[in-house]
Amino acid sequence: MQVCSFVGRRGALAVVAILVIAVLASDASAGLKPHCRRLLISGTAGATPNQASFQILDKNNNTLAQSCAVQPWNNEDAIDYIKRLVYRWVPDPANADADNDSCTPIPPINDPAALALLEPLPSKGCVTLAGPDQPSCTIKYKIAPKDSGSKKQYIEFCCYEDNDEDKLCKSKLDPDATPTPIPITVQVDTNGDLIYCPPSPCDGTCPECPIVDISPPLTFGMRGPVEPLLGTKHLPSSEGGGCRAGIGAALGTYARMGSSVLSRCHADRLAGKVDVSVDCNSIPSGDPKTDDVFASLSTIVQEAAAECAIGGSPSATGYAACPPPCDSINLAICSAGTVGLPCAADAECDVVPGDGRCGDWSATGNCLACLAEEAILSSAATVYGDPLPPPPAPGDVTKCQEGVGRALSDLTRARVGETISCQKKVDGGAALPAGALVCKDSDGKQKVAGAEGRARGLILQYCDGTQLAAIGSTCGGAIDPVLVGDCVVQNAFAVNDALAYAAFPETTPVCGDGVKEGSEACDGGDDASCPGACLSSCECGVLSPVAGNLAPCDTGVLDRYVFDVTNGQTILVRADTVDLPTAADLCFGAGSDCTTGDTFTGDEEVPCSFPSPTGFDCPLATFTATGDGECTVEVTDCVSDCANPAVANYTLTVQRDLDHAPVRLVSDNEPQ
Repeated sequence: MQVCSFVGRRGALAVVAILVIAVLASDASAGLKPHCRRLLISGTAGATPNQASFQILDKNNNTLAQSCAVQPWNNEDAIDYIKRLVYRWVPDPANADADNDSCTPIPPINDPAALALLEPLPSKGCVTLAGPDQPSCTIKYKIAPKDSGSKKQYIEFCCYEDNDEDKLCKSKLDPDATPTPIPITVQVDTNGDLIYCPPSPCDGTCPECPIVDISPPLTFGMRGPVEPLLGTKHLPSSEGGGCRAGIGAALGTYARMGSSVLSRCHADRLAGKVDVSVDCNSIPSGDPKTDDVFASLSTIVQEAAAECAIGGSPSATGYAACPPPCDSINLAICSAGTVGLPCAADAECDVVPGDGRCGDWSATGNCLACLAEEAILSSAATVYGDPLPPPPAPGDVTKCQEGVGRALSDLTRARVGETISCQKKVDGGAALPAGALVCKDSDGKQKVAGAEGRARGLILQYCDGTQLAAIGSTCGGAIDPVLVGDCVVQNAFAVNDALAYAAFPETTPVCGDGVKEGSEACDGGDDASCPGACLSSCECGVLSPVAGNLAPCDTGVLDRYVFDVTNGQTILVRADTVDLPTAADLCFGAGSDCTTGDTFTGDEEVPCSFPSPTGFDCPLATFTATGDGECTVEVTDCVSDCANPAVANYTLTVQRDLDHAPVRLVSDNEPQ
């Protein structure tokens, strides 16, 4: 079990001047099929935003239809923008800009005089590609309620083969017509230059594509300070939406029951009802009831993942890799026996068992169950403490422990439940609640706030400084009930974050966005846990020089470190001895290289501070980085020239343009 340190949460940031678009398809989408896609549009545009164009593609990347450039008006409401977006579409994208008549800018909805010069804005549009025998698409919007769009506010695109506008634009298709549906995707021009995002059709989770407004001021986006933007994102197909809902429900059950059973385990242990050897912060715990519940919960998650196979591979639904701390579970497993590629380039891998493509829903289920277990146990280890106090305890102390446990489990249930409920609605076309950029931070009806108040009240009701001191391990030994309340709230929210990242991959922390989230130890300048030593992997390093040792001192043992480099930097890597009693013949191993393609060696380039028994020198390597990437350096003993066979102490220095760089030890005394 991994025991985590005290965790905090970053509160939801109020956001203004943001228009968010996401392509939706889910079970809640009234049977939406692959030939249909929905754009959920919510929020308010910023000042002087760039224009946007949209295009519909078939699975072969052929353009079926393209919108004219639809300029969001300054601070335009999303509902008004939706109504205008359906108005202008052209069947010949190559001539869209030249056709001034069909691409005349559409005035803002609040300009009745200008709108009066146009035909009425329709709620449904149709476009046929180059003739009546070519594919046709319908484009319509849905806003409910009409004044707010709080339940649904989206545009839907559906395309068919061999059908003309006259038939397709009727309220219902001709009953004698049987058009063939065409699976489609939707792309958006992110900045007005007809470069579309994503660059190719995407059936699964696509990267977010921001459209940056021209004017300041800065505001806060989902991942830190950014200019106001439109964000576009594909969500999974209808089957993928059902998969997400099923996995979310299973993880919600895991959080609810797992947190509750651990609370009961701790209370029973402190009361002397179970053996003192039981470890309620670990699975297996030694308590059969607790262990049986967690085994059942794991099965529930795995079964939910197995039911997702109908929608394609894990990567097609967004589950491309298992994040830390469960990243040893490989989701890209090929039936032919290989791993990784071609799965990374093929979203529909392993749709046909035995086809040699990659993607394993069984491994995905194991990954999700692992993430849920780690989240629940890490929260428990922080709140209940480790090591645990010896039982039995007086009744008032046991009641305090029960109060803390109930507060944690009740709040965890409420926070996770709200996230899952919100995501199901958003996947069905509803806008995010006001003030939330992702569902994991939502609380539209203040249910989570109410649960937080009740959780704090439970702790104040059953605990005071005397009882908490008697327990001695709660939240790092805190004896102030208010601080324990803070600890419980922060850890309940941390569990929710971890499960949201697992169930809904689009909310996963993005390393490199400058915001420390989830399992990230740091992220760029958000490096409070290791100031100035955050690596590009969002892990903490230590500024060189660093002290290490080879134990034993032997040519078959090495230490491995990683560090970042930037194109054009002059890199210096040096190892040195620290004293005569542990001096050795140090050198850099054969695995010393960089992801940029740069390699380096080091053996006897400079005198050691303390020479080895036979007088060998120490290693020094210099090179110029040919790109941005990560380098590895292996420190080892070259010829077993050791003053002490048991250990060789050394220092490792890494400099970039003469500045000391952070390094991270990734393998310690590893056999070669």
